[in-house]
Amino acid sequence: MNVIGLGSAGCRVAQLFEAYPQYTVYKIDTRFPGKDADKKCHVLEEQSHPEQYEEAVPSLKKFFKSVKKEVLFITCGSGLISGASLAVLQQLQHCKTTILYIKPDISLLGQINVLQEKVVHGVLQEYARSGVFDSIYTVDNTLIEEIVDTVSVAEYYQKLNELITSTLHMINVFDHASPEISTFSALPETSRLRTVGLVSVDGEEKPFFSINNVTEKRYYYGLGRKSLEDGEIFKRIKKAVKSKTTEETKSSYAIFSTDYEDDYGFCVFYSSQVQENS
Repeated sequence: MNVIGLGSAGCRVAQLFEAYPQYTVYKIDTRFPGKDADKKCHVLEEQSHPEQYEEAVPSLKKFFKSVKKEVLFITCGSGLISGASLAVLQQLQHCKTTILYIKPDISLLGQINVLQEKVVHGVLQEYARSGVFDSIYTVDNTLIEEIVDTVSVAEYYQKLNELITSTLHMINVFDHASPEISTFSALPETSRLRTVGLVSVDGEEKPFFSINNVTEKRYYYGLGRKSLEDGEIFKRIKKAVKSKTTEETKSSYAIFSTDYEDDYGFCVFYSSQVQENS
């Protein structure tokens, strides 16, 4: 899979995918430290307004020459450079593109950045909903901060980004693996607005975004050999998943064998409605 980061936040998250051999990472920003300035980095001239960034995007045909099939495009709407999102994405129309949108703490942003964030998030959701993009995953830094708990100033964004990256990576791995057991079924075409999160064996959910109008929940459990042979854990998982099912929301699960000692779980929540910015 190709991972493309736009802006400093998008590039920081994208860069963490380089730790896994399944991904080829590309970064687009106004500047890069010397050690990061390689052939998979593209520098855009710094602009003073989001619309100027959109107009400043050149042809990226040569830069994206090897980009085919699946793409994960990562950006954060608070940065002015996110105004270049659609101009970049337009040049990836030949790919199956998923958006990872990082929602910042808007209470700390200036007025222009707040307006920019709302516009970018809203537009990307509308495009995903209409099927131009395969889907959009929204993650909220304020919720992820609560999950990570106390971190130092120096490690703040690194720890948040590591949790985002590792979660998406493991869900991707499970989606390409054979489960021990699964109740997953085909998703509705309209379920394109999504978020991810963590879940315990007993069903405690820690989503990375407060998504509304959830139509489906999927739970991925990675269990070690000892837990796979424990009937009580299986009962707890089934009970927890059943408790999440309502008239409006379908819930399902899949269990995978892992070589890790600890058990872990991830969740994906799906909606067909654009999420309003708060």
